[in-house]
Amino acid sequence: MLETFELFWRVISKPDEAFQYIKERKPLYATIAYLFIFGVVSYLSFYISMEYFLSSKAAETPSIISELQRSFSSVFSNYIHSPSIVIILIILPFVFTFLTAGIFSLVGEFFTKRTNGIALFVSFTFASVPSLISKAVSAFTMSLFGFELPYYFTILFIVWGIILYIIAIGKIFEVNKGTALGIFFIPIIVVILLGIVYSVSLFNIISPLLQSIPGV
Repeated sequence: MLETFELFWRVISKPDEAFQYIKERKPLYATIAYLFIFGVVSYLSFYISMEYFLSSKAAETPSIISELQRSFSSVFSNYIHSPSIVIILIILPFVFTFLTAGIFSLVGEFFTKRTNGIALFVSFTFASVPSLISKAVSAFTMSLFGFELPYYFTILFIVWGIILYIIAIGKIFEVNKGTALGIFFIPIIVVILLGIVYSVSLFNIISPLLQSIPGV
């Protein structure tokens, strides 16, 4: 557990050094501990957000949201207290990081002819430090002061996270920052393009059906 917090701090203070250490040591126990902590924080963040949404503190929200609060209050209440939700949110960081590292490992191997899947998995785990901090701070401010982080803070955390992922890719595949940048964005661009194609196809299918409905 101590190594987990040491790596957490090193990723914040000296990311190049941290990811080089990860590449050489591949600390799996520290990684598992970190992912478990991330899962717990994710659930607490989700729980506090939903509790706030259902509370009187959110009374000044737009009318449509207030209506949703009244209509689905009991459903949401049962949902956030469900043991299955707790388990899913704790396990989700493991699954998401495994799948993400697998995709980027394939892309990186394709362009560099090198692979180090375990090191990339560990690196991607600790590259999510900004996301963990963002969730924890947001949950803290919402529970104590009743408001979420401003959007510009969220953007800063996202940019910080992207930088860490790019540094991690550069260290693991031993490439320069430009190549690491390409490896990082290629899968994202492909997913966006596939999403656009799917949306257009779906629209082309649904549009004639809607036009055939009287009064639409």
